[in-house]
Amino acid sequence: MPTSAQMTHTLRYLSSFSRFLEVNHVSCFCICLALQEELNDIHNVTKQRMEILRRDNKDAYQAKLWLDKNRHQFKDEIYGPIMLTVSVTCKHFQIIRDS
Repeated sequence: MPTSAQMTHTLRYLSSFSRFLEVNHVSCFCICLALQEELNDIHNVTKQRMEILRRDNKDAYQAKLWLDKNRHQFKDEIYGPIMLTVSVTCKHFQIIRDS
């Protein structure tokens, strides 16, 4: 049977470990929220680009929708319109992307 000192030590350890888990849980939760927000931003950009494609090139837009529904029919990867996948961060090249 454990002694009183051993039980006290174990309780202190468990209490400390519990606080550690709480802090890590909050930290993980904050990271998850940040990642979810980033994912939402990516989805918003994708939606905006799809809307631009729909407005500017209806045939390419319809082809993209068809490709999304039928991607499973192809053995290899088939890529849709490049404007939906490329992200240009250099301001000098944004002119090319936007034209």
